[in-house]
Amino acid sequence: MENQAFASTTSFASSSDGAVAHLSEHLHFAVVDEDVIVLDERTDAYSCLPGAGTVLQVYGDRIVAPEPVLEQLRNGGFLGLSGGTRAVAPPAPTRALPLPVPAIDLVATTRFWWSWWREGRKFESRSLASLLATHRRPSPSSSLSEEEVARLTAAFVRLLPWAPGQGACLYRAHLLRTLIRDAGGDVRWVFGVRTWPFSAHCWLQIGDAVLDDEPDRVAVYTPIMVV
Repeated sequence: MENQAFASTTSFASSSDGAVAHLSEHLHFAVVDEDVIVLDERTDAYSCLPGAGTVLQVYGDRIVAPEPVLEQLRNGGFLGLSGGTRAVAPPAPTRALPLPVPAIDLVATTRFWWSWWREGRKFESRSLASLLATHRRPSPSSSLSEEEVARLTAAFVRLLPWAPGQGACLYRAHLLRTLIRDAGGDVRWVFGVRTWPFSAHCWLQIGDAVLDDEPDRVAVYTPIMVV
């Protein structure tokens, strides 16, 4: 999902008053410097509101901004009713999850291929909205330690090159999170954006540790959605 193009929309003028509204449930905002990046999860499309970062603040699905700005957003179809509590971004990762030396692990290997058979082989036919719906299904409370998550991640790293079909960050994160959830664990799936040049990226985290990436690499991205 990196280097995905995004559209620019109406610019915003500054004002001093503040009011509160809620984003439409399928939209996500991220303030990046003076701009606001918008992700529409129904279409997997990004757009930009130039200058909006100077006049509004984002708290999950809540927008705090001058009423004229909210009116512009309302007219543009950005606002709706409260969609309930959204997942909060985890702390910025400060370390990569330490992975054990890859070894033959029959349980982890079996779990990997089962997860790939269920999800990896049909990835190309799935929309972002469909993937998110799968990962938002309730799961039991996590029963895996960080060490157990690291063991599964190490098996994933070893086996992924042998799986038919490959993909970028979205594919890897979807498949690895499926593997971990199938084993009874859970990790945060973080989507981030940067601008000038624009790019989008996603990664998995447990606490302050990034599973499938490096802290320095993801540090340049501002979280826009967390699953």
